[in-house]
Amino acid sequence: VYTLDIQVANADGYEISGSFNGEIADMERKKPATEMVMQSAEATMYGGYTAKNASLKLYKGDDKLELDIYYDINAKYLPAGKYTIGSGSTAGMIDNSPTYTYFWHNGTKLSLTSGTVEVAIVDGLYDIVAEFPTDEGDYKLTYKGAVDGFALYYDLAATAAKRLEVNDEVPGEYYIKLNDTDWKFELALDIFADPQSTTLPEGTYTVGTGTNPGTIGPASGIDIYKPFSAHERFATGTVTVTKAGDVYTLDMNLSDESGYEMKGSFTGKIADMERASTNPGDVIVLVPDTDRTPDALGTDTNPLLKFYSGETTLSLDIYTSGNYLTAGTYTIGAGSSAGMIDNRYTTYCYLWYNNQRYALNSGTMTVAVNGDIYDIEIEFTTDAGSFKLAYTGTLKR
Repeated sequence: VYTLDIQVANADGYEISGSFNGEIADMERKKPATEMVMQSAEATMYGGYTAKNASLKLYKGDDKLELDIYYDINAKYLPAGKYTIGSGSTAGMIDNSPTYTYFWHNGTKLSLTSGTVEVAIVDGLYDIVAEFPTDEGDYKLTYKGAVDGFALYYDLAATAAKRLEVNDEVPGEYYIKLNDTDWKFELALDIFADPQSTTLPEGTYTVGTGTNPGTIGPASGIDIYKPFSAHERFATGTVTVTKAGDVYTLDMNLSDESGYEMKGSFTGKIADMERASTNPGDVIVLVPDTDRTPDALGTDTNPLLKFYSGETTLSLDIYTSGNYLTAGTYTIGAGSSAGMIDNRYTTYCYLWYNNQRYALNSGTMTVAVNGDIYDIEIEFTTDAGSFKLAYTGTLKR
């Protein structure tokens, strides 16, 4: 309680006097908030029924701000907005239970009962401002950067890929499943390419609704298991395909209907890419590996020739008149006379295709020779379908 005796006069000598006795409001001014720039951030995401929940932690040295934060049930990461510290678990709240929301500062755990946290997303990074009172004063904490655990886009770090058969498959359709090592996600791409192709051609494929070549069809989508659970169809995006031999690179840039981006790449062999066509009469073209010379085994009159195309091997039990593989036309059938490729014994004459050994039913091979360069064309049938292979180069003897 203050007492003020007032005696004042103006320039003309007019006096004013009086007194006041009582409390003076706001006499004790609040100290400015202590400001800290936090150095790193991480989040652990949990589920929810009406709102998603996460534990958000900001660090600077031994100091830590931990927040039990709730946000939109449909969001795949913490969205921008203003969050209020208080009692509650609805979207936009930070529940102030001291078990999960507190400020650890200078070795002391400080409870948070009120305050706000402003979240912005700028150029793909978080911009966070937390302001709150404690028993030791007011604080203003800021952080700019990535938050480990809140992915502003989903990283499609695929390590395995396989082509699968689908019902009512059409020529040029490639249904490919991809996943990562830890099975955090499974991705399906239903790609439509040149109907005459037998392996996925290079090019850029765009998410669409039809089956025209160059389209990623509506059966495409993703199942996400970690760090959150979701099943999404793709609304927009592209997949660019390049390959070197039988090694593919798929550069993926995709988005779901909410606009959430999923991007990354896969490099490797796509299992079962070469397989029997579901359309009778189609010919499967085997492309010999460029980094593996065909093996030429056997004798001068009975060469055993092996071609390699990815996981596929073609072995031919050939009979000639001498001088190893001579120019001419050879016929696949039962027999060991010159000009025959004997198909009676699948130990020597076979097609290893899709992890299965097939006998060669029929076909021909034409050979031209120029020095040590061979020009070979083979057409043959098996129970897996009809095949064609062309090779020009040397043979490994």
